[in-house]
Amino acid sequence: MKIKSLLSAAILAVVSWQSHATPITLDFTSLPSAQGWTFVRDAGNTEASVFSVDGHVLTMDSRIGNANGYDRSSAINPALPYVIKARSRAFDGGISMSFSFANGSKGGALYLSPNALFTVNSAGHFQLLALIDNSVFHDFQIEGDFISGYTVSVDGSVVGGGQLFNANFTELFFGDQGSAGSGQAQLSAYSFSQSDNLNVPEPGTYTLLFGGLVALVNVTRRETRGLKRGVLKSCIHA
Repeated sequence: MKIKSLLSAAILAVVSWQSHATPITLDFTSLPSAQGWTFVRDAGNTEASVFSVDGHVLTMDSRIGNANGYDRSSAINPALPYVIKARSRAFDGGISMSFSFANGSKGGALYLSPNALFTVNSAGHFQLLALIDNSVFHDFQIEGDFISGYTVSVDGSVVGGGQLFNANFTELFFGDQGSAGSGQAQLSAYSFSQSDNLNVPEPGTYTLLFGGLVALVNVTRRETRGLKRGVLKSCIHA
């Protein structure tokens, strides 16, 4: 019974671990509004007039209006850490692509212009994070929590951190927020995940985990058999 309980507990732990780490991703064969995202716009703009997909890339031209993007606020769990990964570029205009998140109390954001990265400080003002050529694609990662803030990595290297600002709203947004100019940008990869353990194991780790569990079960069985033999011998010699 103990072996069965051990197996059940391990399997449940792995399933829970894996489900927590399931990310929200984008498919570039259809617009995000067909994938559970809500199109956010200035009055008069249509989604098709601002965004387009070609199977590999989402292209945004927000020069016809300031605020254009997508929100999926229902995806936010206010209590859990988060990781946002995006491959993007901003090749025209001002700050034309942003990635923002808020849990109803605190929020953060990363903004891309063609030549720089910006965050927002605790007072709600833009803050230069790094000078970088964003006219070419880069891999961006935002990782943190809603208590201590977050770090920003570009192409695998940390370039700085971001502060949290007060936010009485919940959002998971990407696009042009219209707060500092408009322009053109592209997105070729996006994922958002939350977990109480964001260090998600690789598939091979699961194999090692189960292999170790099987070895543990075998050892437990041998010890149990040895104990039974010892008890039997004691009874015979008594």
